[in-house]
Amino acid sequence: MATVKNKPIEVENDKAIKNILGQKEPAILCFYDGNANDKPFHDAIKGIAKKNDDLLVIKADINSADRFYEKYESPQLPAIITLTKGFFGRKVKSTGENARPKDIRNHVDYLLNDTPLPDMQSDDAAEEITKYKVQQVFDDDFRKVVLKSKQPVLVDFWAAWCGPCKVIAPYVEEISKEYKGQVKVVKVNTDAAPITVNRYNIRSMPTFVVFDGGQEVSRFSGASPVGINNLIKEVL
Repeated sequence: MATVKNKPIEVENDKAIKNILGQKEPAILCFYDGNANDKPFHDAIKGIAKKNDDLLVIKADINSADRFYEKYESPQLPAIITLTKGFFGRKVKSTGENARPKDIRNHVDYLLNDTPLPDMQSDDAAEEITKYKVQQVFDDDFRKVVLKSKQPVLVDFWAAWCGPCKVIAPYVEEISKEYKGQVKVVKVNTDAAPITVNRYNIRSMPTFVVFDGGQEVSRFSGASPVGINNLIKEVL
């Protein structure tokens, strides 16, 4: 098995990744296409590995480690996944798509020092998140909370800078209480969940999307109680 000193660790297959992640150190998994020439990306990974002895830096060509790539939902390349040691194996701390050298450094700082990522919510956004008692969902738990839900889910895609989002927020909380047990209601801060926003092509805020059985059923954009009610009626 490769050790922390063999950095960056070049893996040849999915089994090698699994073995390396069995070690206790925090890790950054760097996915790339071996057919593409991206010297700045590889140089940045090498520099990160050299500066951080307490970090597992793993390079994985998706042409030979496709299963792990798919496990992390096939992010746009080059991509980075930072991982902490959880109670039941590894836990994703952050994901970066189309990663450039600065992105790699920012994600490593977030992993090791909890330095906020540039695309994370501002203080105002964080305050807005806690103001209403509706579950907040991010890139790393969207699949578990929304797509794997046994009941329909209404997702409120919002932003801290969006005036209509704030206007409709109390009504969203009211809906979450009214339909508790029938429809799960969650909120996604679009500035803090870029991968999810891109995957579902969210272009205006607020946008409300209903998922059922892991699939999008319908959506509506705008701060309209009538529009939200119509979405819910479609799945009840």
